[in-house]
Amino acid sequence: MANLNGLAGQIVGQIVTRMLNETQLVGDNYEAHRTVLEMLKRGEIGIPDYQLIDGGGIQVNPPAPPTPDACDPKIAESFGKIKNNRNGNKDTVKEPEVLTDAQ
Repeated sequence: MANLNGLAGQIVGQIVTRMLNETQLVGDNYEAHRTVLEMLKRGEIGIPDYQLIDGGGIQVNPPAPPTPDACDPKIAESFGKIKNNRNGNKDTVKEPEVLTDAQ
């Protein structure tokens, strides 16, 4: 007859390990949901800024890249400089520097 004393301990150990892993997954999901709810409460994100994913998880979507404002004066100045340089206006075109042998 075979000795089965060690087998029962191995089975119990595997069951407990699997249950702890499942509990860890539930705890991780809970923390993610809690974080998103806190961000919603503080106004850091809005309703469309997060997504529920398969398996009960939650994910915050990355912010959209900012679009440059057409009325931004810095952008308007840069376009004006490009236009003036193409037309050859002297007030925006720099004169070449004269190098001398002062050494």
